[in-house]
Amino acid sequence: MASAQTSVYERKDRHIIRLRKICDTVCRIGFRKLLSWLTCQWDCSSTTFEAYLRSKGNVSMTGFKSALKPDQKKAMRKDPQGDSWDVTLLFLLITWGNEFLADKDDPIWKTRGLSLEFLITSVKNERNSVMHTLEEIDESDFFARTEGIRKQLTEMLNFAGKVCSHVSQNEIDITIQELNDIINKCRDDPLDPKNFNDYKNQLMFPHQRNLVLTDGKAILCKRHSKYEIIAPVSHLVRASVPLDQVYTKMVLETETKPHIEVTLENLLTDGKKNITNSIILVVGEAGIGKTTLTRKIVNDWSKGKKDIQCLECFDIVLHAECRDYIDSFKGLLSYSMPEVAKSFLGDDMIFVIGDLKTLVVLDSLDELNPSTTRLFKEILQLKEVYDNLTVLVTTRPEAEKTYFHHVKSSLCTTKHIKILGIPPEKRGEFVRKYCEEIKKQGLVKHDFKSLLQYLERTENRLGYLWLSPYNLTLLIVLWVLKRDISSITTAPELNWEIIAIYFKKLEERLSNNKETQHLSQKKLKEKIMKFFGTLCWEALNALVNNEITLDVTAYQRLVNQCTKLKIPVEEMVGMFLKQTTTSSGTRYSFPHKGTQEFLAARYIFTQLTKKFTSLNFQKINSRIQNVLSQSAVATDVSDNIIKLVEEELKKNLPQASASSVNSPHAQTTSVIRDILERLEGTQAIDLPKYQSLLTYLIGMFYQEPNRIKDNAKLEALKLLQETGVTTSTNWIDILNGVKCDPFVASFISSQCDILKGDIGIADSSLFAYISLIQALKSTDGENEQTNISISIREDSTDINELLNEINMKEFSVINLEFHYDFRYPSAKLISSFAVNRLFERCEVKRYTGAFYANMKLPESLRHLTVSVNSEESYQNLVNQLPSSKAHLTLCLGSDLNSSSVTEAPSTDYNPYEGHQAAPSRLTYNPVFYPVLYLPDVNENNLSDAVLKAKNLNIWYIDSISFPKCTLSLQNIIRLKKELAAAEVRVSYCLKFPSYTKPSREDEHDNWKELHSHGSISWGDGVLDRW
Repeated sequence: MASAQTSVYERKDRHIIRLRKICDTVCRIGFRKLLSWLTCQWDCSSTTFEAYLRSKGNVSMTGFKSALKPDQKKAMRKDPQGDSWDVTLLFLLITWGNEFLADKDDPIWKTRGLSLEFLITSVKNERNSVMHTLEEIDESDFFARTEGIRKQLTEMLNFAGKVCSHVSQNEIDITIQELNDIINKCRDDPLDPKNFNDYKNQLMFPHQRNLVLTDGKAILCKRHSKYEIIAPVSHLVRASVPLDQVYTKMVLETETKPHIEVTLENLLTDGKKNITNSIILVVGEAGIGKTTLTRKIVNDWSKGKKDIQCLECFDIVLHAECRDYIDSFKGLLSYSMPEVAKSFLGDDMIFVIGDLKTLVVLDSLDELNPSTTRLFKEILQLKEVYDNLTVLVTTRPEAEKTYFHHVKSSLCTTKHIKILGIPPEKRGEFVRKYCEEIKKQGLVKHDFKSLLQYLERTENRLGYLWLSPYNLTLLIVLWVLKRDISSITTAPELNWEIIAIYFKKLEERLSNNKETQHLSQKKLKEKIMKFFGTLCWEALNALVNNEITLDVTAYQRLVNQCTKLKIPVEEMVGMFLKQTTTSSGTRYSFPHKGTQEFLAARYIFTQLTKKFTSLNFQKINSRIQNVLSQSAVATDVSDNIIKLVEEELKKNLPQASASSVNSPHAQTTSVIRDILERLEGTQAIDLPKYQSLLTYLIGMFYQEPNRIKDNAKLEALKLLQETGVTTSTNWIDILNGVKCDPFVASFISSQCDILKGDIGIADSSLFAYISLIQALKSTDGENEQTNISISIREDSTDINELLNEINMKEFSVINLEFHYDFRYPSAKLISSFAVNRLFERCEVKRYTGAFYANMKLPESLRHLTVSVNSEESYQNLVNQLPSSKAHLTLCLGSDLNSSSVTEAPSTDYNPYEGHQAAPSRLTYNPVFYPVLYLPDVNENNLSDAVLKAKNLNIWYIDSISFPKCTLSLQNIIRLKKELAAAEVRVSYCLKFPSYTKPSREDEHDNWKELHSHGSISWGDGVLDRW
């Protein structure tokens, strides 16, 4: 017969439970009654205690609020009448609000003697001793302590009656009898298991709550301190950069239209400075700054910063990455606060957390594994139960449906935010801060001005690439290692450049390693590439399983490959993977998901090259025939078998027609799909999660065009369509990120009306449109329905190629803007022949750029922004101005002498005709005054610049801008005087770069000279970027 189960609690443990129950209950009731007697003017039924204190007029409300802890403030709001207030809070309120006793800071509260103040303190101290420090007590001690508490309370209440004359003795006696009844019941109760658990829960909850708020919070702050430092590529550049020093503002906006800008400061609020009740979903592309954002939030909370609204309101902030192996909320608590979690049984800690204001930050929902999927589901369930729980989740766009799939069955609402990365005006700041931190650590000595200049120069062309903090960090790494960055134009090229550094460093290390130093460079490279191939396969395998961290089996396969190749494991693995040490052991993960996807794409690319290696059918047939003949197979049967084998091989390895992707010969293969299906173990593969992988793959087709057959490219493109890339905007976004070969461009242009309607071509999409237009067949008259606007801000040798392709395909162009040529006409980057051809063919409305001696303006022009830098160009321009109806913005280059600037011929058209003060001369005929630019003005050529403006002989100039000028304040005043003396009339103002702006005092002292005869403006976007 089985023995009865014994309780883990001994008799003496039950005495402690009883005594604590007595202390906690009777002291609380006694103190609450005492508070009402000592604050007789407080009507708790209609007035809060805070309002009562304020009405007294002699209490520092700031000091009172500072004395209250957050949980005490919450308790007072939750129960204004105070029936549930604990002893600590009641004692605090008695000392602050009583109307009969000494001030709270008076020594009498702590001085032994016959005073009510000391009696109150004694009861409080005895209660705290029993609740917090008493660990063991026998039966005799239990009864002695019980009677001691009874005596202290009785003495305190009776003494209060003497102090508070308004309290009757009858009320005092009733209160004492009530407390005695409670003491006796607790002392004599048999304490059966049910009651015992009730007592335990009532008594332990406040202490458990306090444990989380003190020890738990301290542990969390210590754990979160690891996010103070960021080192995304520490294996290449061993720099540890403080997050606070380099964190830069990122663009956030609501996903729903109309898009409203959101700041990090109000991310956690509902728009009214209250904590939002919705789940905050932050969506962004790979490397765009989602993880940095979450770490900034967690780090700020642990440091007590108040920059983010409402962040300081959270008692607890929990953080987890979906790549982790945490399968429950209880597990998350144990992971986050391991020492504190040991003090809780069952789900007790969850109940405590539910009572606290808690923020749960879950990063990278796109990396969910089976464990964290269960965790996320449980968090959603808890969110429905606990109003104090706030949840912030980040994910990539392709995993949004995963989020909404889980949320749709819950009652939770979503605050949907999109993160767009670092804005253009902040990227230089980010790079500068990062580089300064690296220089402080002595890791680099060369100057980073060239890097900032490269960033600024490529902003318009590669701005999409520099949105990403991760890409900017990789760029900084290349600068640190003194690599050539001028040829980098796409994310795949950036990643491949980093991989090339890995290879180079590995060759250096293996050359000096005793295990491999005997090998030739050729052998070392072969071994590195074989290991790299295995790593790429592991990257794909992990990606299929929604993992970024390698499991034990995957890591062992890498170890086995190193053993087989006889190369050191630590060197190989440490170069490519990030190592993390946890309580469960060392784990290895890819440094970034974008890197993992690039490696996975590389594996598929390699497989495609193998699959499409040309086969020697004659040799295969010969070998099969030999086997069949040796097996005595009949000749006719043998011939049929050989024929079937050859047909099957050709069917699986078709030759795509290069002439057209719509050709029936361009059959789609299923190599990529087969690989993914085999790894996923199902035909219903989750294609959207492979969108970035497929994009990288298409970029590799361009980089190595001759290694892949067209039908393999066709499969990749059709799979990309299945991930959701279907519209013109989707395809242009893809092409902005990678370069494409003619076959890919031909496919894209054939799938949607990407070259129809109104098209805007900027720096970032220049190469994409060149590829698309090159791939397009010329169709008579069809392309004339497309109106193209070109706006290129930076220098690019590809512009003329674009113009030639547009002319060949007879597209209609309405706007031509070449801003770099306008600023630097001497560069002569644009083919005047190609521009003239467009002027002849199309009704161009706007032209910005350099004006050359052989250019002829079209009659359709309405906006003309040109710079001239030679006498021939200037004369050609002024000869055509009388017949032009375009609004003129003219830049007279520094190489053009004032003697070459002559008055343009008068025109018959005068917009002032009929007005009393109509000017007698006008060399230019639109209603709007022309705008003038005079670059490179200094104290030596100042007078020549004035002569240029004078010789134009224009009645009124709208404004004159002076880019790249180096004039002092006194020379600017001199310039104004000379312009006035030369009768150069300026309607609006003179514009100078911001760096020429004088101090406030200097401007004030010279106000009259500066602002008479027209105003001056300092700082202009165009001037400062000139």
